[in-house]
Amino acid sequence: MSEVIFVSGIHTDAGKSYATGWLARSLSAEGKTVVTQKFIQTGECGQSGDIAVHRRIQGIDLLPEDLDHTTAPQIFSYPCSPQLAASIDGREIDVDIIDECTRRLSEKFDVVLIEGAGGLMVPLTDDFYTIDYIATRHLPVCLVTNGTLGSINHTILSLEALAARHIPLHSVVYNTYFDSADPLIAADTVGFVRRYVAKKHPGVSVTVCPDMAGVPLLFADKNELDLTDAAAVKRYLEDYEVTHIVNCAAYTAVDKAEEDKALCAAVNVDAVKNLAVAADSLGAKIIHISTDYVFDGKTWRPYRESDKVNPCSHYGTTKRLGETALLALAPDSIIVRTSWLYSPFGQNFVKKMIELGRQSSDIRVVSDQIGSPTYAADLARAIACILKSPQWVQGIYHFANEGVCSWYDFARVTLWLAGIKDCHITPIPTEDWPTAAARPSFSVLDKSRIRLTYGVKTPNWIDSLQDCINRLK
Repeated sequence: MSEVIFVSGIHTDAGKSYATGWLARSLSAEGKTVVTQKFIQTGECGQSGDIAVHRRIQGIDLLPEDLDHTTAPQIFSYPCSPQLAASIDGREIDVDIIDECTRRLSEKFDVVLIEGAGGLMVPLTDDFYTIDYIATRHLPVCLVTNGTLGSINHTILSLEALAARHIPLHSVVYNTYFDSADPLIAADTVGFVRRYVAKKHPGVSVTVCPDMAGVPLLFADKNELDLTDAAAVKRYLEDYEVTHIVNCAAYTAVDKAEEDKALCAAVNVDAVKNLAVAADSLGAKIIHISTDYVFDGKTWRPYRESDKVNPCSHYGTTKRLGETALLALAPDSIIVRTSWLYSPFGQNFVKKMIELGRQSSDIRVVSDQIGSPTYAADLARAIACILKSPQWVQGIYHFANEGVCSWYDFARVTLWLAGIKDCHITPIPTEDWPTAAARPSFSVLDKSRIRLTYGVKTPNWIDSLQDCINRLK
């Protein structure tokens, strides 16, 4: 008789998709036939992105049951809770169809893993929640947790909710994907969860789901490796037997680049050529970070990877030349274009606005340049998702956080989240803030390809900005 297990997370970003795929692969290694099913997929049209993630982690192609939607019978277009997504699409969630698909899968496979949509208390209707579905079907639950701040609280709440409803706990999977954000909190979390489960649920396993475990990572700055030195680049790759390269190096001082054209070209073009030649000769793969500034901004819909490029600055021109050189010299490479990048580290717009907000009573910010901010931590997770995938699909991808804003909007939300209330921000047109380099007036990126190909998540820009500001505090 087939075993059906419901995989739920402690919250939406617990890492369920990766954990579900990893669990399926682990069970398959034990000689069992395993299939995953997506309970309800939101934020997609057509095929389920989460199912695609499962298959890549399992190292298998899409199944016939994936193509005919047996493994994802309920797909809604808007990325939100199921009850809202269904309302937006003008449809109702049909749990009978889900049940029937689970039954059909159970007849063919030894184990069916149903990945939930968010956590246990996610509503399907105003009066029916995910936990109600699980309880009425008498399904055991595999709970996915991680080591982010607040995870202990969410884990215990989830476990207590299961106990209160007399729902059996099958297992707990701890996803190490987020551990690097704060190793101290992560270590405490996994230890606490193990002790709690051992006390309250004796006999239930707490399994650690590895994140690129055993893969040595090298970090080289310009002092350690001069990318404009072709011989040094090849020697470094050979000495360390590098198999994959993530090239984050770039000359990004957009205005200064109009004067310092030679250095800008050396870093953004020549260095990329050196990496490409060396990597191609050694069989190493490259992920190269590029920019929205390869576009001129003369459109009002999000840019697709196939759209015509037309940079309006020397910086943008050199980044585009770097792209074309890379794909010509190392055709198997991946390029990820991003926009309005920021983090708690280095110099960037978010840190500058907080600094100015604390020092000034009034600042002026351009309001007619539109784009999408990108939190560097989210970009790093997207790159990790590509590196962990069993497939490698070369070409250009776009990644940024979800949502659209102007620099003025970006500044206002930054000060608001930082608790700075005594600084007034005045919106101004671009013409009132002259710069040496032109910027695209609209550079929103369409992220559909990277989501569909690699199952990459694109969190809302305000949520990610809040995380960054919390770290700055």
